[in-house]
Amino acid sequence: MSGACHSSTHDGPFMGDFGPEVQREKAESLVAGLNTRDVSKVPLHYYGGSYPAAEAARDQTTKAAMPAPGCQYTLVIVIDRGEQGPQRAPWLLQEVSTYRFDMVVDEMCPGSPPRPRTIGVIAIADMSYWDPVAFVT
Repeated sequence: MSGACHSSTHDGPFMGDFGPEVQREKAESLVAGLNTRDVSKVPLHYYGGSYPAAEAARDQTTKAAMPAPGCQYTLVIVIDRGEQGPQRAPWLLQEVSTYRFDMVVDEMCPGSPPRPRTIGVIAIADMSYWDPVAFVT
């Protein structure tokens, strides 16, 4: 893993490394969670129950990213989209620094050929690290 850090003027002096190995680890964990088809098992940033509208929006993007019933994802590759700058999105409560990577997966369904799918992942700056918060489908 590289020792490079991404600078951030909005969220502190430096962000922790979010290189290819870290993104791949996060993607593998996210794919495993999506394959359960249980929103509570998908490791996304949690707001602590204090913001029901943000939690509902996060859960909606998670459900949209899940494989079809009876199907499973296999992670093919992770594509780094880099820092996206400060954003205010429906699932975020305020404008924060964001990072994006895309997960290219094969959706494997019984009796069908693999279907490629790209699922974007938005991460937010939290405690000097990038923490996945929502999917973009």
